[in-house]
Amino acid sequence: MKVEGYFRTVSIGSEERNKILFVLIGILAFALMNLYFNPLKFIINSLMDIDSPNGCPLLTFTGIPCLTCGMGRAFSCLTDGDIKGSTYRNPLFILFFTVSSVIYVLLFSLALNKRKILIEKKAWLIILFFLMMIWIANIIFGNHH
Repeated sequence: MKVEGYFRTVSIGSEERNKILFVLIGILAFALMNLYFNPLKFIINSLMDIDSPNGCPLLTFTGIPCLTCGMGRAFSCLTDGDIKGSTYRNPLFILFFTVSSVIYVLLFSLALNKRKILIEKKAWLIILFFLMMIWIANIIFGNHH
């Protein structure tokens, strides 16, 4: 697939680079924190006094898992070498994690080189389709409790 027409990179200044790096580091810190402490689960279980098995508000209140339901438990399984358990928690976790990691490293390295990526509208549609497929697979095949 030709990348031309879907993405392009542009030069940025130091101030914008610093903002992008700050956001990327914040995202990483939040993700790592959620592996060991789930603030939403604490809020729902303790403060709202509602029994939530995993802290997902969408799953707790509607019974429908969100796109990332099971990702933390799937990552935990993966770090233990349990690939089967990882895909049991979220069927497309390994694909999602791999693609997300590549995108994160790409964005980080571009920012270090004072560049950012601009995504065209047709690429956003492909990304949205990819995320919807993960969500549908998670709803149908994922284990959320």
